[in-house]
Amino acid sequence: FKEGILYFYATHFLYDSRILHTLSRYLDRRGARLYSDLYSEFVEFCKGQDDDLVKFWEDSVENSTFSDLFNYGTAVHTALHSQRDSSGELVRRFVSSQDWWQDPCARFLFEIDTLIKPYVYSNTPFLQADEQEFEYLKVLKVDGRCYEIEVLAEYRSLLNEFVHEDLSEAAGDAFRINHRRDQHPFMEAQGLEHNAGYCHGMSLRIGNIMPTWTSLSLPLAACG
Repeated sequence: FKEGILYFYATHFLYDSRILHTLSRYLDRRGARLYSDLYSEFVEFCKGQDDDLVKFWEDSVENSTFSDLFNYGTAVHTALHSQRDSSGELVRRFVSSQDWWQDPCARFLFEIDTLIKPYVYSNTPFLQADEQEFEYLKVLKVDGRCYEIEVLAEYRSLLNEFVHEDLSEAAGDAFRINHRRDQHPFMEAQGLEHNAGYCHGMSLRIGNIMPTWTSLSLPLAACG
């Protein structure tokens, strides 16, 4: 039973919260790793990890608080805001330990997932280009809540297949990724339960906070 709940948390994190959105689709479609196997392997990897998000999951199972009203929203708040950096590092350690990590396409899509990882609040600190090393794409500019990137031509088709089909019609290999969507700001004075309720609601409408893509060859609106 406990393993099942931990598997749910892993799925809620990696799939529902779009942490490995493009990479997991690629691995599943190419037969390198089924979704179910990927999530099971992540659960095993997380055991014994000194990570606040993992501790929250384990404490929720141990204390049977996984059914509390604000539990899943707190998990989203933790993953996408309060422990965003450390949970991201946890995922990076996981993917880099896998046998399929030698595939450059998988590594490219992980870099894409890093940049399109949703922001549940409008004022969560924004990942800057010098805070992350990129090998398979280039961050040209960070503008407000936007990234301007350039991808290598050999990986261009992966964007069309695994990120956004509309990109197949876009010219060039440079794009703006705009994270300014329908988020509200984090308000500490509201308390954790209020914010967790908001986070849970946004996780059910995750598409509303996923970033939009625009080719840099097209006229661009100001990015907030």
